[in-house]
Amino acid sequence: MSDTTVLASWTEHPYTSYDKRSWAIEHRVVVEHYGGMGGDVRHEVRSSDSEDCPAEWTEKDVVELRDHGKLVRKQDGDWP
Repeated sequence: MSDTTVLASWTEHPYTSYDKRSWAIEHRVVVEHYGGMGGDVRHEVRSSDSEDCPAEWTEKDVVELRDHGKLVRKQDGDWP
């Protein structure tokens, strides 16, 4: 069983070109705790506007917190 909390969320408009100016990239930071096993801190992104970013929440960066230490995973993606 896990307990999940969204710590922060924000939207950015990173594009300055005329045809992409209205595109928005949504970000959120999620903390998931796995009882006595540790937890994860995830930076997730999504966008329904941009071709460069997935439409569903997708991990961009993840820090896994475990009893034996932490592991940082960076996802390969071209999105901001």
